[in-house]
Amino acid sequence: MRSFKPVAAGAVATVLLVTACSGGGGSSGDADSSTIELFASVATPVAGPPGDDYFWKKLVKDATGVDVKLNFVTEGSQYTPKLQARAAANDLPDLFYSDATTQSQLSSQGLAGDWTPLLDKMPTWVKEHEVDRFKPVGTFDGKLTGLTGRTGYPYKPVVVIRKDWLQKLHLSEPKTLDQYLEVMKAFTERDPDGNGKKDTYGWTGAIKADGSLFGFDPIFGAFDALGVWQQSGDSVDFVGTSDKYRDALAFIDKMNKAGVIDPDWKAQKPEDTAVKYQSGKVGLMQNDWCAALCAGNYSLFHKGNPKGAVEIIDPPTGPSGASGSGTYSAAGMMLGISQKAIDAGKGEKIAKVLDWMAGPGYIPTVFGEEGATKGYVKDASGKIRLNNANTDYASNLQLVAVGIKGTTDELKSRYGGASTTQGDGSSWSANEWLDKMSKYPKKDITSFAALPPPPVESGADLTRVINEGAFKFASGTQPLSGWADYVASVKKTGLDTWTQNAQSRLKEVGPVR
Repeated sequence: MRSFKPVAAGAVATVLLVTACSGGGGSSGDADSSTIELFASVATPVAGPPGDDYFWKKLVKDATGVDVKLNFVTEGSQYTPKLQARAAANDLPDLFYSDATTQSQLSSQGLAGDWTPLLDKMPTWVKEHEVDRFKPVGTFDGKLTGLTGRTGYPYKPVVVIRKDWLQKLHLSEPKTLDQYLEVMKAFTERDPDGNGKKDTYGWTGAIKADGSLFGFDPIFGAFDALGVWQQSGDSVDFVGTSDKYRDALAFIDKMNKAGVIDPDWKAQKPEDTAVKYQSGKVGLMQNDWCAALCAGNYSLFHKGNPKGAVEIIDPPTGPSGASGSGTYSAAGMMLGISQKAIDAGKGEKIAKVLDWMAGPGYIPTVFGEEGATKGYVKDASGKIRLNNANTDYASNLQLVAVGIKGTTDELKSRYGGASTTQGDGSSWSANEWLDKMSKYPKKDITSFAALPPPPVESGADLTRVINEGAFKFASGTQPLSGWADYVASVKKTGLDTWTQNAQSRLKEVGPVR
């Protein structure tokens, strides 16, 4: 199968990568096979990269004999352009984070190396990151050039409701779409905050930078219209032109016409929805559970609503019984290795470093140094607790995205077990919610992790047509009688080619199991 082309430079915002000395510039110029360059984007931009005395570098050299030179890109949006510039100069870093579109291009150009001969040299990494499971994601033209593992981060999208408003208005927790709409109306019309003004709303949303809808995933979930693809037998179909998607947009329009959505939603940014929640103007919304409930974030809500109380509830159930507040993929980061590094004899050394990072080097990579003024301490039971109050430690955790595994103990250490108390006296800890998230209603899209993004030649126009159409139907500026025309315009802009690419890719590598 012909490799699908990458998006334009700078278009992939989620890419992280790894190299050598601080700066994010060009080659290390080091031909020494005992030295490897790791090209990376910092995990915490405000902290900056670690200095030359970074303790981790000495640890890895003492353990493996390999000098790892770290080259951090401090602006995430510049990572892919810098990597592409290195590729154009035939100067790829030895080891780097990547994504499917970039890796497909590097593979077709012969610049990316095949990980397959190295896997038996890094058994701990392969096991801990479930590499065998995610081979379809990083396989291009028959070669495993993108080493992909399980995501290290938990599921986060949830529905948050003002529990104190429910109690004040003597309402039951909503379950179905119709019940949700009734609660939204009450939160909008019955003065739940008691200030005598009609200044509260049942729901809020926003428009992302690419024009797509934000904050309405629980509505799409109720119609089984989450994600990009849905599978029927051996074929895939695009969700955004399905009857399910149309019905979800119709319900959002119904909410809009009922006046229960914050009227600013058509113009505000996603971050503005958090402000509405914190200021006590919205009773129901899609949110990141930690942004709503973790102690530091909850304090912003509590400051403006000292007597307020919130809770997470199940997303609405739709007419066919579907429910989900967001999507989840178990596929995580992708690492690339340059063919140049393999030719220079660095492959086994890179494998040795990665295996150390998944074994003895796991704690220093993910948690930093132990100590009261450093990255973490251990409690009486031996559990790791991050020193979140120590702002100086963050620069020593800039490689966390490489080593994170997403285990239960790891996540509980990272999120902490501090208890949060609400205005009504109820309390919880972040760890309680971590336990619940694995069972929370969501759309698992892991099986589609290997499928390609829109074709580069039509991707921008295709995305624009889809997002503009969804906004018009959701906001009521375009009646649903125009749905057939919308579908035709999406197909005309390149949907059929994209679907064919996805179908071919699925046939080539298979779904992620």
